[in-house]
Amino acid sequence: MRRARPGVRWLWLMALALPLAWAGSARADTKDQLDLPPLPAVFKKLAPASLGELKDIQTRLQVVAKKVMPAVVNVKVGAGQGSGVIISEDGYILTAGHVSGAPNQKVQVTLADGRQVKGVTLGANRLVDSGLIKITDKGKWPMAPQGDSATVDKGAWVTAIGHPNGYQAGRDPVVRLGRVLENLTVVLRTDCILVGGDSGGPLFDMDGKVIGIHSRIMFFTHQNFHVPVNRFKDDWARLIKGELVTPAYLGVVRDAAAKDCKIESVTKDAAADKAGLKANDVITKVGEHKIGSFEDLKRILDDLHSGDKVMMEVQRGEAALNIEVTLGVRPEFKSGNPIIAPPPAPWSAVQNLIKDQPDIVKLSQPLVTKANRSTVEVLCQGKVVALGTVVKTDGLILTLASELEGTPKVKLPDGRELEAKVIGREEHYNLALLKVEAKDLIPEQWKPSKEVPVGSWVFSVGTTPTPAAVGVIGVAMRKPAYGSIPPEDKGYLGINLDLGASVKGVKIMDVTKGSGADKAGVKGGDVIVGLAGKEIPNDSTLQDVLKGYKKGQTIDVKVKRGEKELDVKVTLGPRPLSNGDKQNQMGSKLSKKKTGFPVILTHDSVLKPEECGGPLVDLEGKAVGINVSRAGRTETYAIPTEAVLPLLDEMIAGKHAPKSPATPAGAEKTSTSPK
Repeated sequence: MRRARPGVRWLWLMALALPLAWAGSARADTKDQLDLPPLPAVFKKLAPASLGELKDIQTRLQVVAKKVMPAVVNVKVGAGQGSGVIISEDGYILTAGHVSGAPNQKVQVTLADGRQVKGVTLGANRLVDSGLIKITDKGKWPMAPQGDSATVDKGAWVTAIGHPNGYQAGRDPVVRLGRVLENLTVVLRTDCILVGGDSGGPLFDMDGKVIGIHSRIMFFTHQNFHVPVNRFKDDWARLIKGELVTPAYLGVVRDAAAKDCKIESVTKDAAADKAGLKANDVITKVGEHKIGSFEDLKRILDDLHSGDKVMMEVQRGEAALNIEVTLGVRPEFKSGNPIIAPPPAPWSAVQNLIKDQPDIVKLSQPLVTKANRSTVEVLCQGKVVALGTVVKTDGLILTLASELEGTPKVKLPDGRELEAKVIGREEHYNLALLKVEAKDLIPEQWKPSKEVPVGSWVFSVGTTPTPAAVGVIGVAMRKPAYGSIPPEDKGYLGINLDLGASVKGVKIMDVTKGSGADKAGVKGGDVIVGLAGKEIPNDSTLQDVLKGYKKGQTIDVKVKRGEKELDVKVTLGPRPLSNGDKQNQMGSKLSKKKTGFPVILTHDSVLKPEECGGPLVDLEGKAVGINVSRAGRTETYAIPTEAVLPLLDEMIAGKHAPKSPATPAGAEKTSTSPK
């Protein structure tokens, strides 16, 4: 079945265009600021100069994330979903225009605590990708204050929060840290990594104020774009009225040889053509503004919107004419997508601004160097396939189970290369225990991950004095809501749901061609009222029932088509690669195993798959987990200390002994299911 993640609206891979002018003063009541102490001095510097200043950044992020988290929401509009942020107690939500879409659509809003409330889409700006939603249920809602995006400096520290890859039950909104690489007035560029599902989520400054809304990305992980919050303020009066704001379009071509505002040609069926403007006309006045050149005309039109009526004074030969023009929409904006992209920022212009800039890497070296002594390279068939973490002095090393093939070897920090024996293997955690003939290894020092809250700095240790990657904890230790079947094995029904339909059951918007539902004769407009013999009152129940079935299994589906009820049997297929899946792979290679972990610790470090298997350390240099998967564009997973150490004890006791030490990677294996 396709509902959540395949329905996630993409972050547009295009950028914003020109700023629009102030459109009115009607604003929702919002608080101006959070109750926070003054910013530490480090936020006024280009880079932190000590571990103490790194800690100041960490402490501030932890406080800000905790305070603003309740205002971050997931929004579902039709078959798509994105993120948003509540900016008033009466429930106004800022989001991306490509998430909210057309006005007056029903919205399902999921709050940070999991509660679901109803809402409606209001206005949107087609050019800058801003959108507005209003919660319609009664209540006093958690909210975040708005900042002033015009005052955001290059290099400012910021945090992006949202629901990457769509809402996941039991997962808090995900925190990422970054810096402003450019403030172009019409768009903010940061290295806060975004992906589909983040669209519409908030970008906060370190005072906890909303300064931008996530909009789109480019290929590289440090190229992420946000709608400046001031663009919402500019259009506020129109947005709350439910208007689609688009830039004004007259539809004339200038006479390049003329010094005045002479028209060379008029675009057929455009606003100028409909109003009666002609070639060789000279525009001399728009409203109360005198026009002496085409640049004057453009400047005035930049402050207007499609649908605005303006009076123009025009000189046609000897005659002076007054012509009323209703401004139109540029043809390329009718799709509703932002279309004008700023050029990619060269690496040389941003490398000293990103969160893992050289100064921060240098500060972390003492922490990483200490952990290097407990980090090894794991080789299979002569190639480094993963890192390993030393856990016992007498040659015990934890590494990635998914990468082992044949007889592995281990390269120790002192350069020795030893053959290793696999003595424990737990596929769910993607961890294997190796034994080498050595008695002088230095085991890693551990710390419970619960002592390192969301927003804490973490450093992925490799085999060099510098960290393999730098990031922050984005989500605390949690048990992902996979159910009993790994995501890659779950059955796919092949439908898109109409979540806004007022029906008893679940209405199907459309059916994926060639899917199990399609082959069984299910059609768009059908309403699912039963599944596997159970009544289906809503989409949540549908999901709960379906998650217990694997691809290839057949399931009984009861649908209502008009006044008739039909019973059909659907053979579930594998979930196809979605647009969201493709986007999730942008900017970095992903690990073989990305899902199915019993417990994970999520951080935003950009790590190569072969750099997993080593320890993840905090500002004290102690390991809070072992990296096991580069799981997506925005996330790397670590198995936290709280799970690593009990699992290690079980492996040493022989509970997870492999059938064969040379079991090929990807082959079917047997292992004890995790408790």
